[in-house]
Amino acid sequence: MIVIGIALGLIFILFLWWLIICLFGWIGAAYGANGRKIGRAVPFWLGIAFLAYHVGMNITAYGAYRYYCKYEAGTKFYKTLEQWKAENPGVWETLKKVSWDNRGSQYLPNDYKNNPDIKEYIDIEGKIYRLTSGGNQRILEYNFTDYPFKGYLERYHHIAYDNKKNNVLAIRKRYLYNTLGSLVGYGGQRRRSIFGTYVCNPENKDLNRNYFSKFINSFSNHKLNEKE
Repeated sequence: MIVIGIALGLIFILFLWWLIICLFGWIGAAYGANGRKIGRAVPFWLGIAFLAYHVGMNITAYGAYRYYCKYEAGTKFYKTLEQWKAENPGVWETLKKVSWDNRGSQYLPNDYKNNPDIKEYIDIEGKIYRLTSGGNQRILEYNFTDYPFKGYLERYHHIAYDNKKNNVLAIRKRYLYNTLGSLVGYGGQRRRSIFGTYVCNPENKDLNRNYFSKFINSFSNHKLNEKE
């Protein structure tokens, strides 16, 4: 499927290239035969340069994508709920689940906004993670996103973070490979282009997300919400 996506993307680029050459040739024709030649030559050589760039970025990004899929993608749990409870006796019983608006950290719940102990950004091994969600005020979800190789590769890291002890309880990593790079835009929530946007996860991607979400939610005592 990836080969088909790359081929379709290349055909799309070649078609646009041909249209641009024809257009510039038509414009140049107004200045005579030499104008037509120059008008066609400029987009032709620019197209050659872009194709070399596009093919090189695809090869490099796909190699990185294969590596990440094989060695890093998936969810890793550093500490179970039972282990965390044993290290923090009596704490779980007091943790109430906080409703969360998924539109981002600018829409923090009221319980978060005035809490100086909750950080919007944290640095984990040189990567800047941003607060995006949370089960309660103690266990939060932070995300790191970047787009190496000009959008031909996208990296998404999600962590479950103990806000008091400043340690990572779990991390979920997923990677996207785009055969057209930034030509189809950034962001994993956008399109599934016919030219190829491929996601790697060792597990089913939806099940993978559910496991991670359930893990964060398990750190809240839901009986406290039922009493309201």
